[in-house]
Amino acid sequence: CEGFILNYEGGWQEVFPNGGTSCIYNGAVLEQHDEVALLPWRWNIKACSEKHVAVTFGVDLLKSPYRMEKTIHMFQNEPMIRVEETVENLSPFDQQAMWGHHLAFGPTFLQPGCQIDTPAKTVRVVDEPYATRLFVPGRYEWPFVLGVDGELHDVSRLPDAGSGRDIVYLGDFAEGMYQIKNPHIGVTLQLNWDSNLFPDCWFWQEFGGDDGAPWYGRHYNIGLEPFRGFPTHGLTEAVTNGSALTIKGLQAVSTQWSIAVI
Repeated sequence: CEGFILNYEGGWQEVFPNGGTSCIYNGAVLEQHDEVALLPWRWNIKACSEKHVAVTFGVDLLKSPYRMEKTIHMFQNEPMIRVEETVENLSPFDQQAMWGHHLAFGPTFLQPGCQIDTPAKTVRVVDEPYATRLFVPGRYEWPFVLGVDGELHDVSRLPDAGSGRDIVYLGDFAEGMYQIKNPHIGVTLQLNWDSNLFPDCWFWQEFGGDDGAPWYGRHYNIGLEPFRGFPTHGLTEAVTNGSALTIKGLQAVSTQWSIAVI
């Protein structure tokens, strides 16, 4: 287990410039989900009133020539968080990166029977280093995926605890949006993002039943993670398959997010 997993507490992490397993890129050794998720960020309160709260966070990377800044907004009477963010290439040379948002969900909100609604059209399953798999590698039409048991599984409906673990990749979005609906408590969470910048959504599934490190069958979690770069095998593979993001020398890329409770 590497640094990200050893210190993982759930929640919402930024992943940049390496997504997934360790790799070497431009001479830099990048660990799992290195490096902004593993660094301390500076912060500054930009607004603080009854109507609007905003905090700006920033970080300068150590292994790669980037600066990242984001501002998180909350407005009165709006059950939503809005995020504006920019990543800047401080080098005069073009750089390539994976960029994603590692949003994880678990109990008490997440329960068997929760429903995922999204305008994705496809689901991809690739070879992964899991000891056991739920699904057979291939490209499928959302939300049905062929299981190792020979049956088609609707991956938009969350299974019972103890069902195992896997990861699949949602793609071909009509728009960047998903909803996680909990019919037991009548609450829906909705995320919106720019699917042109983040064309894939990693669907990490930990439903228990595995007896090894680091979870030992203790989790019932999912991650629904909009990403640029595919799959979770590190930046060098994303560069090779053409899915990585290119940021021109001394240029910046900006985007916006929103997450709401309905």
